[in-house]
Amino acid sequence: MEVVTAVLKKVTVGRERVILMFSLAGLLSLLGPADLVRKNDSDDYRVDLDVSLQRCGIESKLIVAGTIPGTAHKRTIKALQDALNKALDWNQELISGKVKTMKELAEKESVTQRYIAHLIKLAWLSPEIMQAIICGQVPATLSLDQLKRGFPLDWSEQWRVLGFTTASPDSKAN
Repeated sequence: MEVVTAVLKKVTVGRERVILMFSLAGLLSLLGPADLVRKNDSDDYRVDLDVSLQRCGIESKLIVAGTIPGTAHKRTIKALQDALNKALDWNQELISGKVKTMKELAEKESVTQRYIAHLIKLAWLSPEIMQAIICGQVPATLSLDQLKRGFPLDWSEQWRVLGFTTASPDSKAN
């Protein structure tokens, strides 16, 4: 904590920018003799960071421009995993003929047809995205609500639109 109080003078957090003010004298005093700091030198060192406030599942995160926001919250990952499992099970029931219609499936599951329609789309995610969800490697910006609203059917486009930061697996084959 001493390092922080010696070096950091001020932090200003805004919706689109974070400004950090550092003390050069404080930093130099930690690194070596006090005579390194000249009297006529400016003591302030300013760092400006472009940021955005993004909804990330159940939480909001301050994302620094040009950085990777990390993985989603554990509860968001669990919700995505549960929804994916339901979607795959329901899709299989429809394909196999166990149930004939989404209405029949909704009655069987005691949910609305609309709920089934929103979730069953997850069965159309690319295998790589399904695997990422199963393994918990979900971008912080991805949420179940986003998936319910829809996504492209093209797997490479899904990868990009849903916030996966590495190159899509399809592009690695080329």
